[in-house]
Amino acid sequence: MKNWNSVVFSACAVALLSTHAHADIPATDASRLEKMQKQIDTLQDSLDGLRLEGEKEEPIRSFSAKNFHLGGWINESLESIQASGSDRYGVNESEVSLLASVDVDAHTRVFLDLQFDRALELENSNTAERRYGAYEDSVAIEIAQISHDFSDRFGIRAGQLIAPFGIINVEHFDPVLLQHQLPQFLRDRPDEPFGMFDDIVQGIDTYGNFNIPGGHRFNWEAYAASLQSDTNKLGGGGRQAWTFPGHVTIGSSQQAGNREGHPFLTLGQDVKIGDKKFVLKAESAQTLITGSNLYT
Repeated sequence: MKNWNSVVFSACAVALLSTHAHADIPATDASRLEKMQKQIDTLQDSLDGLRLEGEKEEPIRSFSAKNFHLGGWINESLESIQASGSDRYGVNESEVSLLASVDVDAHTRVFLDLQFDRALELENSNTAERRYGAYEDSVAIEIAQISHDFSDRFGIRAGQLIAPFGIINVEHFDPVLLQHQLPQFLRDRPDEPFGMFDDIVQGIDTYGNFNIPGGHRFNWEAYAASLQSDTNKLGGGGRQAWTFPGHVTIGSSQQAGNREGHPFLTLGQDVKIGDKKFVLKAESAQTLITGSNLYT
């Protein structure tokens, strides 16, 4: 702004000089000065236009968001196998998880979980001849979702989501929850590839909560999604949880869909007691399968 003002001032000074000098110079020079005066006036108008345009426009930013968060965790798993006189030990799994979230505005958030994994393949895992095989590397997007809170009591999210089932699945970001230590209803049985429910789904999830007088709280979720094991068919489910005063929460979960061509329904129950110093978690699940020899 200071540079523009000095140019304008100089232009005005030249105009004044030309006015005073006009009476004492020949007509040819006077014509030149008049032409110069017009050019100065044109320059003045251009500078004024630039000044007004600069005041109205906002600066352009390459990235604009209310908040940006970046984090993650690293996990190294060590294991030893002693069988048939042949011992084997080492780092059987390395995990790196990169978590990023962007608060687009006060109500909208984008969240991404990118996982890098290097694990030893297990050979003859269900026999006494269990051995390590070769390393396998993988990179996968665990979660990619966008959520929007319409109010403090209701919101919606969409994308690749954590299925709101039970406690352990929802809180699975804790790096101490290793894959080999997941509860049975999240693992496949030997020669019977059927988990009791899909822990990651792709679809739309609605959620809400209500504060009840007396220190109680009710949370609910309901979703419709395609299951990873049967992406051509639509599944869905939900979760309901009631929190009592004193850090006690009881919940129930449901998931229904198709697995290997058979309709299934999984029901879950859970309880969580405690605060930061002490926490007790327990949950169970039952699966009902129509027209199949798979376990329940």
